[in-house]
Amino acid sequence: MGHEGYVEHALVDYLFEKLTRSSATTSPSWSAHAMVLKELLEHHVEEEQGEAFELLGKHFDASEREKMAGAFLAAKETAAGKTPRSAA
Repeated sequence: MGHEGYVEHALVDYLFEKLTRSSATTSPSWSAHAMVLKELLEHHVEEEQGEAFELLGKHFDASEREKMAGAFLAAKETAAGKTPRSAA
């Protein structure tokens, strides 16, 4: 599942970059790329909310999941150029 998610993220990045660089937003090609991006994102979110969260619930207790969530949020804030709340 991790490898599939990595590939999906790479495809989303590629499609998003392609769409944002194009000025032909009314072309059939742009619309097709946008539709594929939308479908890929919907599929990815369904997997994460279903399979991944279910596996986390089976293999980690509430305390461990809470620690992982905190680490994820801190990494997300750092990636966005913010100081993580836990470090503030």
